[in-house]
Amino acid sequence: MEKGRVFVCHSTKDKAFAILVVDALKEPKMETWIDHEWIFSGDDVFDKIGEGLSSMDIMIFLASKDSLESEWVKLEVKYAKLREIAEKKVLVLPFRLYNVQIQDLPWFLQIRNAPSVTTDTDGASIIIDRVRTVLEERFNPNGLNLPEELEFKKDPKIEELLASVKLADWEASKEAAIEMLMNKEKYGSDLFNSLLSYLNSPNENQHWTTRQILECYSGLVPEAYNYTILNQLGNNRDFSTRSTAAVICYNLAHFAPHLVPVDLVVKLSRSDEDWYVKTPAINALKTLVRWRPTILKVLFLRLKSKKSLERELAANAIYDISCEEPEIINPEELNKEIVFLEKIDDKVSLDLLSKALSNMKAAKFGSQYKYGAF
Repeated sequence: MEKGRVFVCHSTKDKAFAILVVDALKEPKMETWIDHEWIFSGDDVFDKIGEGLSSMDIMIFLASKDSLESEWVKLEVKYAKLREIAEKKVLVLPFRLYNVQIQDLPWFLQIRNAPSVTTDTDGASIIIDRVRTVLEERFNPNGLNLPEELEFKKDPKIEELLASVKLADWEASKEAAIEMLMNKEKYGSDLFNSLLSYLNSPNENQHWTTRQILECYSGLVPEAYNYTILNQLGNNRDFSTRSTAAVICYNLAHFAPHLVPVDLVVKLSRSDEDWYVKTPAINALKTLVRWRPTILKVLFLRLKSKKSLERELAANAIYDISCEEPEIINPEELNKEIVFLEKIDDKVSLDLLSKALSNMKAAKFGSQYKYGAF
């Protein structure tokens, strides 16, 4: 891989975390640009920042309340966006700090993969992994090996179908899915494969409306989504396509749990995944626990993770299960994890598991089984 130049866009009030990220990024294949390392006494600030912005391969945008209000930061991000348009490639990688919400970001970044990260080594690790992946793809573009039926080809039937659907219009998306179902006998799997190929359409609106129809279609014809297709979607480089795979798995978990590839859902539910991917994936895992109780072990194992965010997500999922289906959880196993979290002083996860244990007091473990727990 060539040497990638990484510009760190941040507020001075977030300097400590920005330095943590920069220090972690200092490796042979990366060159970081942060103001205090490149601007010296007597330098022209505009010229120096301009040099950094014009030569960067990636911009890490640390989005906090302070950076979103900074006029300097606004100018830097706008310039990066103009370069994106001119060069037709992604430059800005936004990361949300301190519970900043997606809707708080500039409008042109609200559909971008923008994970929420903690301002510690865990958060820095997520940022570094993402930067490495993007630079590797930038300098070594192998692409996704799609089967022939998923390579984008214009289809007049699909064009007509998509024309009737607008962004976030779920009623129209359901109607389009029904239209596909009604034509299934006539066109067989060809129409469905053509729709899948539109996930690779260069038209961004078509990409998003295709996702909507595919998610609705999973409620009508779940058997259309076999293991191969779901893995192709779930391992796509584009986070929105992975999100579609996670949502489809969540839908299938409710009415066709045998069709859900558990290994894929486990992968998509990791803490370092995008929020739009891991949220439906975690919900799919929680739904599948009743059907496949061993899945609960996945969540318990994640409580041993070195990453605090991974432990918190697992604890939160266990708490949610205790609210709806407390009889699924073994209180003895839960108590063991509570002791472990006390030892490592993880107060957030500990609080969630303690609440889960309280929810289980009125339930009898194993009562989900008609003839006993084992």
